[in-house]
Amino acid sequence: MTFENIFEEHKNKFLSYSNFFNSGDPLYTHHINQKITHTMRVTDIARYIAESEELDARGILIAQLAALYHDVGRFIQYHKYNTYDDSRSENHAELSVKTIVEQNFLSDLSDEETTTILNTIQNHNLIKLPQIADIDILFYSGLLRDADKVDIIHLMADICSGRNEIPYGIKTEGIPKEGHLSQGAIRELEAGLLVTSKNVKIFDDYKLLMLGWVYDINFTPTYRALLENNYLNEIMYSIEDYNKHKELLTSIISIAEKEVNKEPEKIELI
Repeated sequence: MTFENIFEEHKNKFLSYSNFFNSGDPLYTHHINQKITHTMRVTDIARYIAESEELDARGILIAQLAALYHDVGRFIQYHKYNTYDDSRSENHAELSVKTIVEQNFLSDLSDEETTTILNTIQNHNLIKLPQIADIDILFYSGLLRDADKVDIIHLMADICSGRNEIPYGIKTEGIPKEGHLSQGAIRELEAGLLVTSKNVKIFDDYKLLMLGWVYDINFTPTYRALLENNYLNEIMYSIEDYNKHKELLTSIISIAEKEVNKEPEKIELI
């Protein structure tokens, strides 16, 4: 069986499991389908990064499977708690790992591959990656985090450009749509730090938070995808205080542009 066939079998498993949670309630089904769609996009992005990094077929499969199952815990989360908010329910990465084990989704893989994928998924929603000794887990964790970020930034760019409404799952409850950028968020970006949730005071601060993810990108193809699709610019130009903080905001875009021109590093993987 080819690696492509193995992935298709897993994709069918995922779709069969996730579609089980669809119901007769149109809103409930819409929220479930949002996560299915997000998963498929993240899986495509993970493949793009893996191929751009010239991984072999097995490496591409591992990247795709980590992406395919990274949010599989979201379905039981929404079914049980009626929310995708981890702070009001459970850590969705931990739920995903638990679901994978309970459903035996990775039974056809080696122990080494399974360990790599489970740890990669466990790491995907951490604010920042810790020190990781295992080079494979470190590599695939960075790849999955990048793929996830690209799609979330894509969603924000669609909102900023008016192509789409705010999807369920982006926490906007109680956050004003208008106002000036949080000085706490500005200070964090000026220091080269990720914006923390405590400094998200208005919706435009959410945009700063996502622009700040440029500081936490791991692969050149990720920067390329963000730039070529104009996602960063669409978010930046939609910020009401853009002119006031133009130098800082454009410097973030410049980081991505400089990274695209760097020579790629080769890493030997399993």
